[in-house]
Amino acid sequence: MASPSQLRSALSSEEQEVLLELRSIASTIERVTTILDYAVRLTSPGGAFYEAQRRAAHALDRVHDLWETSQPTPELNSEAMETD
Repeated sequence: MASPSQLRSALSSEEQEVLLELRSIASTIERVTTILDYAVRLTSPGGAFYEAQRRAAHALDRVHDLWETSQPTPELNSEAMETD
């Protein structure tokens, strides 16, 4: 069986360039796949980004609830005007 270097030397220079381009494309695909896997892990339940969004949404709900309960009611507004 021929070694990889023997096989490469049997290729024309154009074929070697194509082989280098294919290796470069394969490397790029591998990097993109790694990045996408990481993004899926971050945004899946239990992932850091997902959990941060969940906590932020919960905090906003609490702020909204506090804001709702701290708003003066029409009855309180009329009482305040009567005492002025």
